[in-house]
Amino acid sequence: MAIQSISIGLVDTPLTWKTDWEWGLPLIVLIVLLHVLGLAMTREAVLRIFDRSSRRHPIVLFVIVTGTATFLATCLHAIEAMIWAIAYTVLGAIPTYRIAMLYSLNAMTSYGHTNLALEDRWHLMGAMEALNGWLLFGLTTAFLFGVIDKVRIMEQGFKRGTAQESDEGCILGGFLENDDFSPTGRPNIRFRRKWAEFAALLWKWRAAGGRNN
Repeated sequence: MAIQSISIGLVDTPLTWKTDWEWGLPLIVLIVLLHVLGLAMTREAVLRIFDRSSRRHPIVLFVIVTGTATFLATCLHAIEAMIWAIAYTVLGAIPTYRIAMLYSLNAMTSYGHTNLALEDRWHLMGAMEALNGWLLFGLTTAFLFGVIDKVRIMEQGFKRGTAQESDEGCILGGFLENDDFSPTGRPNIRFRRKWAEFAALLWKWRAAGGRNN
């Protein structure tokens, strides 16, 4: 008897859920592509912030960049939940858009709500939206990690650049003396020779890998 019930369920279920698959799978693919496009646009916005901001305040840069990326990613998730809510309303799975939007956010975040449910024939779509949410949040997490790592790399690059400028200044300072200039303040022949020696030494120092070597 139990085997017969299972067999009937396996035969009947695909026919019952056929419409769910026909709507759910295209929605998942469409929204994932939309999400990737949105993250690419967010990346461009973050890069513009990098170009316009000062590298001398890494903490401020980190807060601005991470906050902007998080805000835009959150807006992107809200738009995607709206698309699912519109689909539920059009299909008649939920009577009103307001309730559909609340259900969509619950399903996408896997939060759940005991007082909200789809019509019986559309239950699978709710599970498919939850799967879609896992995919989207995984992409967003990877993106935000990349943004944070980018800020860290830029901060390290700025510190190396500052140290290199300091080392070059020390080398130049060691070459110059007070009598390298004429009474009028113009460099004399001795200064020009030292400058040529300094340029040669600096080129060798950079070719050898700078201060790391």
